[in-house]
Amino acid sequence: MPGLNFNGYFIGVKEGKHLCGNAGTQRNHYVQQSKIHQTADRMAHMYGLDEVWLIYTYSQRMCEMEPDEFVTQVHKIGTRII
Repeated sequence: MPGLNFNGYFIGVKEGKHLCGNAGTQRNHYVQQSKIHQTADRMAHMYGLDEVWLIYTYSQRMCEMEPDEFVTQVHKIGTRII
């Protein structure tokens, strides 16, 4: 739906691993629905990512997960854009 905004996280994955810093996670406030794919493309290109996912919640438990467990959780709850 045009005009809706995304308020959540872009999660970058390269070779099955979640990367540190901006390459791995970018918090976004009120990105227009029409700009989500463009933002994910830019993130993937800048950091050489294989996958970019969207998630709407990032719990404390996710912060404490091992990297492999984190990627599995993102695959379960997220939406793959790239």
